[in-house]
Amino acid sequence: MNVRLMSEALKEVRLSKAEEIWFPRWFLLFAQHTRQIQTQTVQLDQDAVISFLQALRSEGKKAWQRAQAVRAIEFYGDRILQTVEPDLSDVRIPLTRLAERERSRRNVHSHGGDNSQSKVRNIVRKSSVGHHNVPG
Repeated sequence: MNVRLMSEALKEVRLSKAEEIWFPRWFLLFAQHTRQIQTQTVQLDQDAVISFLQALRSEGKKAWQRAQAVRAIEFYGDRILQTVEPDLSDVRIPLTRLAERERSRRNVHSHGGDNSQSKVRNIVRKSSVGHHNVPG
């Protein structure tokens, strides 16, 4: 199978360290999912990719992970098979947008939502400053 070729091709491009690690893993999982683990060349088709992504979603994988998996499969098609078919952009783009929305929601929740709680704390803190020990 072409995981070795994919790993070598990854060294020729600038990807994040995480992508260098995960692209071969996602590709291997895709090959297993499509029962092509023993084949010399893993064939790509959009229905198989969608089925794989649905399985990942069922396993609880986040949208950003599934988007990364699509990019890994696209990388394999582009670099190893040297083809742009199937065009997975209509799968990748909405998934990437979903991942961005999930990230935005996560950031809002981890930073106090709209910061209303922290604004209230600041107002209370400012209003109480100077009111202690004020001669009256």
